[in-house]
Amino acid sequence: MNNDSSSVSNRLSEQELNELYESGNRRIITELDRITLVKISELSSEYRKIVFSSAPYKRSIPWTLIQKSRLIESFLLNIPVVPIILSELNAKIYEIVDGEQRILAIVDFFTNNFQLEGLESYVELNGMNYKELPRGIRNSLDKKHLQTKTILLNPNTEFDPEVIKQTTYERLNDWRIN
Repeated sequence: MNNDSSSVSNRLSEQELNELYESGNRRIITELDRITLVKISELSSEYRKIVFSSAPYKRSIPWTLIQKSRLIESFLLNIPVVPIILSELNAKIYEIVDGEQRILAIVDFFTNNFQLEGLESYVELNGMNYKELPRGIRNSLDKKHLQTKTILLNPNTEFDPEVIKQTTYERLNDWRIN
């Protein structure tokens, strides 16, 4: 254990550390919400516009049809799906920090751009797109929700919004320990 006297002398007192934490300047503000799959598929008419990010730190490996299909099957099975993480750019525009592939899969399916493939529990639905599904299954999917967690604008934070988005993305997607 290193007992460097310079690092010990630079430490804040317990009270100072608590005050720093309570100030909230090093915390982000988030809001939890949920959106129906149908609303996600109608992004262009949604009252909150959601935009895709082209940040260099993000991986942009497109999902296969099987991955997209399994996401849809997860909704049919009521398997929990990881929330989409958004960042508030202004009062009406939100950028996707994490979850672009999930959103693209939902939009592509609800706009009939692919047929289900590789389903394991609902194999009878393989080869069908959204409009070809039985009405009861379509109605069920129309009512399904996906949670969103939104990083809100916080003028008091010490952090750059781009750093917050990158850190959030990296912590959600890179669990390797160096």
